[in-house]
This record gives sequence, structure tokens and C-alpha cells, in this order.
Amino acid sequence: MSQIISKQIVICFEPNSQSRLQIKDQEKQILDQLLDKNKYDTRIVPVGVDANGTQGPVVVNTNIYIRSIEYICTKKNEWKVQITFRQKWNDQRLKYDDRVGKIKYLSLEDKEDIWIPDTFFSNARESEAQADIKPNTLIRIYPNGNVLFSIRLVETLACPMDLKHYPFDTQTCAIQMASYGFTTEDLVFEWKEEDPVQVTRQLALHEFSLDSYQTNYCTSKTNTGEYSCIKAEFQFSRHSSKYGCQWFLPTAVLTFIAFVSFWLKPDKCSRIRLLVVTLLLLYLHVLYINAKSSSTVSYHTAKDCWTSTCLLFVLAAFLEYGIVRLVHKYTKHSAKSCLDSSECKNGKTVNNCEEGDAVALKPLVDEGQEKGEKGEEAKEYTVNEVVNRRNYVQKWRQSSLASQIDYLSAILFPFLFVIYIIVFFSYQTFKD
Repeated sequence: MSQIISKQIVICFEPNSQSRLQIKDQEKQILDQLLDKNKYDTRIVPVGVDANGTQGPVVVNTNIYIRSIEYICTKKNEWKVQITFRQKWNDQRLKYDDRVGKIKYLSLEDKEDIWIPDTFFSNARESEAQADIKPNTLIRIYPNGNVLFSIRLVETLACPMDLKHYPFDTQTCAIQMASYGFTTEDLVFEWKEEDPVQVTRQLALHEFSLDSYQTNYCTSKTNTGEYSCIKAEFQFSRHSSKYGCQWFLPTAVLTFIAFVSFWLKPDKCSRIRLLVVTLLLLYLHVLYINAKSSSTVSYHTAKDCWTSTCLLFVLAAFLEYGIVRLVHKYTKHSAKSCLDSSECKNGKTVNNCEEGDAVALKPLVDEGQEKGEKGEEAKEYTVNEVVNRRNYVQKWRQSSLASQIDYLSAILFPFLFVIYIIVFFSYQTFKD
């Protein structure tokens, strides 16, 4: 019984198998006729024919599929991309009978069997055709003479970069394709009308994100003629969030720590220690930033502008400390001279006679007598109690010059630095 069933299955499928074998034989015969070296010369460029039947250069429609982007190297100004490169053109010499629709297309493995465009990547540094088990190449010939050529390539391409806004920069990298030997009289490249550039949905980049892409033309003229050229431009923006945590936040915090020194007394050793340690840490962090930075250019970048400004603010705090220290020493010297004078012995006050922020005041006996309420109790007021009852303007006038400089610096330095932060990040965010 099983033998009868197997025979019936063979009989049912045998006609289909024979028809397929016949089609394959016909395909072989057609290929042998089309690729006969006596009839077909791969050295001759096909003649292009437009919709009106007018002859002209062969038009090669091109599209690319971005399979992956391996890296974008800022130091080398290059990027490496894996693409599927497709071209389609018409070669009237390859027209054939499709046997009433039975033959949709003919497949080839060897690209040397037919004429193909002499396309080269004009901005390529390295080019590699992929071949796992066999070369990743596809060639199809359609009954109307259309030829589809597809190949998988890995291209290392030049990408000149402008790093003025690094690490808030956006870069545009291109893939340029041109004919090496055929002028526009023989060959013209055109982008495919629908989806000339396709990008995989699984595209993942380490340091950049792909914002947009567009196609363009770059036909050029040389001494040997005019050559067709097309290019695809890809715009990338750098991921700057990690730089905010690793670079900008630590340097900003160190700069604000330097401003704490304005609240310490000029004669305290802790003030100069704080400034020295802050400057040392900031300088070491700037060295770390430069070592980790991928921008090695001769001009200043946004990163350099930021680190330089932070260093300038800390150095300005050092300069302010030097000025305050000199003023403080001068005030002490004046106060010491005043103590030796007869005016101080007679109880008269001089603004700079006391050290630091202390204020020498004469007992307010007259004020108590004028009011008629305090009497002798006014003599018992201490200096601190009197100062606490005075308004801010009086405190400012009675403080030493060194203290006044510190008060101004404690307000002015952080204010200017905050303004700089707002302007810097606003400009880098909205520069486009």
C-alpha cells in the first residue's frame, strides 16, 4: 500500500519537476546566447534610451542600504560603514524572451560576465567587499534588458569635522560615488526616486545619534572631462550628556568652592590652602579632560573655552586674595601707628585704627543724655551691641577696606560665573 502511495506522489509532482528543469535549461540557453563573447563585449558601454526613444548616456539608478555604522572617529576624521550598494541600468544587448512570463529574471554570479559601471567611492580610505562563504554579490538580468547589481561593502570614508562646538557639535559625513573613467557623455548616475537611502532600524552608535540624511549630486569637471557623481550626506549629533556629568559639573563645583575663600579671613591659613587645593584639583581635572578628549585640533573648542574660563575664575580668586592680603597688612600697619599717636590716646576714633572688621566707637553718652532715658546705662553698651543696631550702610562704612573687597567678590564672582554658565549652555544648545 505504501508503495502505491509513493508512486502516486511521484506522478503528481513529476510534471512540475520536469517543467522546472525545462525552465532551467532554457535559462542556461538564454545566458549562453546573451553572453556569447562573439556577440557581447563587456568593454562597450551600453547605449541609454529614454522614454522618447532618444539615445544618450546610460543612466544608472543607485540606492544604498546602511546596515551598520561601526564607528565615527573624531581623531582620524573618518567613519566606517557597512552598506548594501545597489545599481540598476538598462542594457539593450541583454534583452530576451521571458517565455510567456515563465522567466522573471536570470541570475549571475560572476560580475565579469557583463558590463557594470566603474563606480568608485571618491572619499574612501579603505574599501572591502564582503565574502563569507561566497562573495556577497547579486546580479539579475530582466527580460527588458534591465540589470540589477547588488554588493555588500565595508567602507572607511573620510569625514572632515568642525570641532569648534565640541562636545556639543554636529557632524556631516558623506558617501560619495562617481564614475572613474566614463564621462557624462557615456554614463550618468542618478538616485533612485523612491527610498534612495535606507537605514536599518537596529542602528546603534556609541557616541553619536543619526539626526537626518539627504541625497545630493556632486558632478565635477576635470581636464579629462565631466564625471557624474552622487553623494549621500548624514548628519550626526554627539551625545553630550555624559560630558556634563564627567567634565562640566566637576569643574563648575570646583570653581564655586574657590569662591568660598571670600568668606574666610585674609590672615587665615585655611584660605590660601583652600585656593591652592582647588586650583590643583581643577588643573588635574583639566588634564584628565584633555587626555580623554577626542578632539586634537589646533583651534579652540567649546571644551577649551569652558575649562579656560573656570581656571581664570579660580586664578582671579587668587589675585583677589593677594589684593585683600596687601590691604589687610596695610590696615594693620595703620592701626598700629594710630595706637602710638596722641589721637588714639585721647579716645578719638579712626576708621582704620582697628584690626579686621572690628570698629572702635566712643561710648554714646551724649545720645543717652539727649533722650533723657538711658542715662548712665549707655556707657555699658558693648561695641558689638552698637554695631548690631546699625543698618547695613553703616556696617559697610565702618568695615575695613579688605572686608569690603571680600564682600563684593563674594557676590560678584558667583554672579558672573552663573551668568557665564547660562550664556554658554544656551548658546551651545540653540546655536543651530
